[in-house]
Amino acid sequence: MAISKLPRKVKIFGRTTKKKYEGKVVEEVFEDQPTEDGVFRKMIQLIIWEGDRKGKDDFIRFGYYVKNKNQSDKNFMWGSQTSFLAPKKLVKKLIKKAEKKGIL
Repeated sequence: MAISKLPRKVKIFGRTTKKKYEGKVVEEVFEDQPTEDGVFRKMIQLIIWEGDRKGKDDFIRFGYYVKNKNQSDKNFMWGSQTSFLAPKKLVKKLIKKAEKKGIL
């Protein structure tokens, strides 16, 4: 399964409510991390919501795709079982705090 082109549909479910939220990944950046077993494509994605959440805060998601060693890019599959997903404003605050403390 290859990574489809942007915009890419995304569905996320509420942790306790199980409510389905739908949106689109409209922009992303990535860096490949080669390992002995394969490649982890680490990414940061911008998600714009549809349906009930349309027009509300845009979200940022940190996640990754993975493929085995010596496989083509068509073999990347979503590897993040849980991913960091938060409103854009919150991510900016966290990054500023991490920079201030020398973490980034």
